[in-house]
Amino acid sequence: MTDSSVAEQASAGLDQLTQAEMATLTRLNAAYRDRHGFPFIIAVRRYTKDGIFREFTRRLGNDSETELDAALGQISEITRMRLSKLFGESPDDSGAAQAAVLPTGRLTFHGIDTFHGETIGPLNVDVSIFDGGNYRTLRSFATAANGRSDGALLEGAAFKPGRYELLVHVGDYYAMLGTTLPEPPFVSTVPLRFGVADPRERHHIAFLFGPWSYAYYRGS
Repeated sequence: MTDSSVAEQASAGLDQLTQAEMATLTRLNAAYRDRHGFPFIIAVRRYTKDGIFREFTRRLGNDSETELDAALGQISEITRMRLSKLFGESPDDSGAAQAAVLPTGRLTFHGIDTFHGETIGPLNVDVSIFDGGNYRTLRSFATAANGRSDGALLEGAAFKPGRYELLVHVGDYYAMLGTTLPEPPFVSTVPLRFGVADPRERHHIAFLFGPWSYAYYRGS
């Protein structure tokens, strides 16, 4: 490794790992490279040792396209910090430069109709944020016929930490398709509530639904 790499890893305590921690790091490195085809890259000066392990585990579950974007962002951040040190600046002196290299988060959505085996019409969805004790509507949209949002629902400065709700009008969807169901329908309007701790990350909400059940999770 270069002198810069050695110093950076030492700043996060990676030069003082226990045997168990070293074995875990070796296993994570191998698993990451097997999954994505390139090494795990992180600007270690921005993290503690425990934070690096948490990021390793979290990013291991991402798809390779997301991870390639993350790796390029981390390379830019490492380069910026090394140049700042070379020219005698604090790595935090340039807030604008730091913001430019951090990944831009966004919120996307995909509704999957398990009753028909595919989503065959638009879903109407209201996007809200928890504000002052209530959910405040930010926007409403209709998905494309395949159930996906047309681009990001929120991104950049509009995507902030907080508690969000997607209100999905499942009953209207099946009524539009003319699906024969009891009246009133068992599943009608479904609130999907979730928290966003780091809006720099991509948050993709995958929603599986039918006339009698639903589930949702954070995908990639």
